[in-house]
Amino acid sequence: MRSDCESLFKLVCFVYLKCWGFKVQGAQYVPGDILTLLPRQNPTSVEKFLKHCGLDPDAYITVEAADCATSAADEKGDVPKRQPILVKTLVEAVMDVDSASPRRYLFEVMSHFAGAEHERERLVYFATPEGRDDLYRYNQRERRTVLEVLNDFPSVQVRYSTLHVVLVE
Repeated sequence: MRSDCESLFKLVCFVYLKCWGFKVQGAQYVPGDILTLLPRQNPTSVEKFLKHCGLDPDAYITVEAADCATSAADEKGDVPKRQPILVKTLVEAVMDVDSASPRRYLFEVMSHFAGAEHERERLVYFATPEGRDDLYRYNQRERRTVLEVLNDFPSVQVRYSTLHVVLVE
């Protein structure tokens, strides 16, 4: 809903958001505060990703704020330093498993976790300068997603902590 005069050069809107899936108790904000909206992954793709990685979607992990990310709100104690979150929610909101093509670094990381020798050799090759053109044909030209790449290399069982570092949007 537009809340300013149409002759103004700056658009000012009032947005009403209804939040599902989490509790916002006593949320306070002031003009100038920023709200970030994150897109969600396809639920079917998230399920497949969690299954491939052997992760329990209903398990909680604790996300901890980095020291360098402290703000005035943190110092006042308004924002928790450690926050439990469902693994499924974190994958849906933060990891891009079903749209972006993975970068060469993911292939290098995956090579360390491949159980089958032929898969490990292929992943190592893709991560080298000599394999760059083949990686381009396999990955970018075909527009493969992270989930498709994981399915193409079924013996690869990467730890979640490693995937989280590599796949964060």
